[in-house]
Amino acid sequence: MSGWSAPRRLSALLRHLIGGGEQQEEGDDDGGGPSPAPGATAEDYEVGEGFLSWHAGKTVRNAALTPRWAGDDVLWYVRKSAEGADEICLVDLRQSDDSTTVVVAAAQLAALLGAEPEEVKLSGLQLLSPSVLLLRHDDTVFRCDLEAGTAEPVPEGGNKSEIPSPDGALTLFAHEHNLHVRPSLTADEEEEGNAARPLTTDGEAHHSYGGPTGATWVTLSRKDPPQQPRPAAIWSPDSTRVLTSRVDERAVEDFHLIQSVPEEGMRPKLWSYKYSLPGDPVPPVEMLVIEVHSGRIVPIDTTAIFGDEHDAEGSPVRSKPQRPLRSG
Repeated sequence: MSGWSAPRRLSALLRHLIGGGEQQEEGDDDGGGPSPAPGATAEDYEVGEGFLSWHAGKTVRNAALTPRWAGDDVLWYVRKSAEGADEICLVDLRQSDDSTTVVVAAAQLAALLGAEPEEVKLSGLQLLSPSVLLLRHDDTVFRCDLEAGTAEPVPEGGNKSEIPSPDGALTLFAHEHNLHVRPSLTADEEEEGNAARPLTTDGEAHHSYGGPTGATWVTLSRKDPPQQPRPAAIWSPDSTRVLTSRVDERAVEDFHLIQSVPEEGMRPKLWSYKYSLPGDPVPPVEMLVIEVHSGRIVPIDTTAIFGDEHDAEGSPVRSKPQRPLRSG
């Protein structure tokens, strides 16, 4: 493709689409007139491939940005500077001029961590406030305070099936098809008891809150020992609400797999899970916001996002590990 200029690629593609390519000479076909445009050639596919999205990404800076909330009126995103370096940008929605402020560049974080700028990755950071963020570096999560100019390691919880709230006060987990929260206790406090409470109570098999669907369930069940799934849920930055989903697979028929070589013994093992095939009904999905203090569940109208149906072989909510942060 390096020898093709953009105008030449566009011209060749248009000629092919409108049938303006080379034609056989008059009289070569049965009708005695011009023949239809020839079928697509390898060169045509090469021309079309030049217009695919990943080529634009090489020439367009910040073609895709992912904004996230850092408070009720503030959102942030990571972008590339004109020099190609990563930087965090903050948008204060209270500003009438929609001004965007660069919070910090990767080089500034590198100075706090005692690392080289190219070693600092901003893809997995969590902004807790305009001046405080959590960042993973060298397999350690650091709490970086930009105003104080400090970077302190944060202890990580060992239970990967739980999601601590951004303020570190609560932990979210799934149990018997429902979502529950409990205080984020220390090791000494856990020995005294676990004061968990449910956020939802009407979850059931194949219609759970934030539960796994389809092949994900089989993957977790085959672990030794079987793993409890991380809920498909995301905390709000202020730790007061939880975004989750609920997929209804109760009307979906089972799909079967045979494990010919099991981990133990010689007899093949059958694995069955819900999976819709072409022509089957699409399992409906709900997206919900749960108010943690009151337990009130607020459904989200997703028609503008998914239309009337959503192919819910997996949850539309993708949770990522969120590290606890204890104040004081």
